[in-house]
Amino acid sequence: MPRLIVILLLVCIATGCGRGDDPVPAGGDHAHGPGHRHTHPEPPPPADDGPLEAQLAQAEAGQRDFVRLWTRHATDDDARRIAGAGGLVRVIFNDTSMTDEGLAALAMMPALETLRLRSAKVTDAGLAAIARCKTLRHLILLDAPITDAGLLHLKDLPALESLYLINTPVTNDGVAALLQQRPGLHVHW
Repeated sequence: MPRLIVILLLVCIATGCGRGDDPVPAGGDHAHGPGHRHTHPEPPPPADDGPLEAQLAQAEAGQRDFVRLWTRHATDDDARRIAGAGGLVRVIFNDTSMTDEGLAALAMMPALETLRLRSAKVTDAGLAAIARCKTLRHLILLDAPITDAGLLHLKDLPALESLYLINTPVTNDGVAALLQQRPGLHVHW
């Protein structure tokens, strides 16, 4: 039996299984710079973690540090309620009708580190609003009609480490301009 475990471990090391060194979110392209793209398939959606009210109550009680709404349609009102809750560092939305107003509310969260948002209503004005969130480390935007010019709002986010732009109209030139301002930023688009 120990011999089998050693063999499995060696196979795992040799094939790189479990490395986890490329944290690409659901779907989209991955790039380490302009022009370098890889496509990743979209995994099946996870279940919601319960009603928003229950998640917010758990956050207020210190039992969780994130809110995830995957199948429930999130709105600007939801964003305002989430922004008012304490102890949240991650907000994960899949299907929203959220606008720049909702993004502005989330930007006021004092400890927000990760935001994942799918919305066709978030524009460059929303990027300008989220640029006020100085604790934001990971931003994942899907289906947002943002532009190359809007990306430059993100250059002043001191903690931003990774930016995922999936199914957005940004171009290689826009990403290159942002990377020129923020050379250490890891951008996927």
